[in-house]
Amino acid sequence: MPPGTQCAWPTSAIPVSAFVALPQIPPRNVNWFSEGKWVHLAKVAFEKYFMRKMRGGTSEHVFEKVLLKAVGIMKLKGK
Repeated sequence: MPPGTQCAWPTSAIPVSAFVALPQIPPRNVNWFSEGKWVHLAKVAFEKYFMRKMRGGTSEHVFEKVLLKAVGIMKLKGK
């Protein structure tokens, strides 16, 4: 702008182009903490189960299939 002219808008009022995405669903607070012997035993049991499952190369045991079917969760079929 040439010197001596006046702006229609003050420069501090000109917004900078920015977009902030607001989440549609607020995040859930799923953090929980517990202590005791049962927590340690549950962790050890799950680790042993998981490592045995990975060593064996099985993706899903029979009791997992039965439990998921009872809950109503089905796997997607390949096309």
